[in-house]
Amino acid sequence: MGGLLARSFRGKKEGMSSLGASEGPPLAEGGTRRWIGVVGARGFVGRRVVTHLRAMGWRVVAFSRNPSPIEGEQGEGVVWRRWPAEGERVADGLVGWFWLGPIWGIGEEMGRWLGRGARVVALSSTSVVTKAHSPSRAERALAARLRAGEERLQEMAAVSGAMATVLRATLIYGGGEDRNVALIARWIRRFGFFPVCGSAQGLRQPLHADDAAAMSVAAFFRPETAHRVLTVTGGETLPFREMVIRVFAALHRRPRIVPVPCWGLAAAAEIGRWLGGEGSAAAVRRMNEDLVFEGSEAAQVLGITPRPFVLNAEDVG
Repeated sequence: MGGLLARSFRGKKEGMSSLGASEGPPLAEGGTRRWIGVVGARGFVGRRVVTHLRAMGWRVVAFSRNPSPIEGEQGEGVVWRRWPAEGERVADGLVGWFWLGPIWGIGEEMGRWLGRGARVVALSSTSVVTKAHSPSRAERALAARLRAGEERLQEMAAVSGAMATVLRATLIYGGGEDRNVALIARWIRRFGFFPVCGSAQGLRQPLHADDAAAMSVAAFFRPETAHRVLTVTGGETLPFREMVIRVFAALHRRPRIVPVPCWGLAAAAEIGRWLGGEGSAAAVRRMNEDLVFEGSEAAQVLGITPRPFVLNAEDVG
């Protein structure tokens, strides 16, 4: 399989049959299977992975709980299926999987469908570390779910003989769909300013969704990443306050950052959360905490140099 993946990564395209909407993964010429499953294909990283794979000549079974095709990601080369109901009928025709939904969602069905030598790349989060000892019970539970999902995948791979790689990503942004940069942008549009906890000098390493997708695909085609957990980061380390300033710039607005005592902003965030907002007291306090990881090893292994934190209009919605 390593030779097949390497040849495909270099872009060699072999003959493939056309695909109708109801067909499963067929065999290409010579009996070589050229299909990859992508779970979470409608997500903002998943869509980008599907695009990468199609550009490389692979065909994709795109799994989602809502399997209606996304504009621009339909037709020849991609088939949409409901997850997990329609996974079993096509699993035998896949050389590997991308898991790009919440990693704690990996269930027993994935273990049944993994074959010996199959390739699996799953996207996790550095929140498994940064939120493990959070004062917030909900955040500690999130970290525990992330770790359990990572361990479950590794155990399944060990039993089946599959080759699994977990990528732990720092905060991912891009396309105006994330819950980091896009959330800041929405607040600025609505109120014209952004409140921060004290000096907000905690360091961040934002990773663009395009780079997260490229790193995921690169990991799939590099056998040396198998059986590893790699931390992937953005190409720049900067204070949270500077992140906010750059969001203002991308919105073509003069920065209006309002320092607020941390206790006051934390209390307001908790009230907002109870009213259905997305903030929390723990997130407020982290504005002054460094969330920095060593990402150079993964970048070198994957051959991907992530971009610095430079925003465009699409990134802020």
